Amino acid sequence: MAMPVTIEIVLKDGSRQRLQLPVETWMQAAVKTIHLTTIQKLRSVTIDPDGMLPDCNRANNSMTF
Repeated sequence: MAMPVTIEIVLKDGSRQRLQLPVETWMQAAVKTIHLTTIQKLRSVTIDPDGMLPDCNRANNSMTF
């Protein structure tokens, strides 16, 4: 089932950005590309950082760079 989701982006300087993706995101395409306007490098990206969605494997929700 498609659901809205929050993505948290942490930059190298420690600042954080949160994006709210609506449910329509998943109905438009199987793959979604997000473009960020920043000169900072990424530290990490986490899908559903608050653990609000049902998920049997939360270990694969983050990526660290």
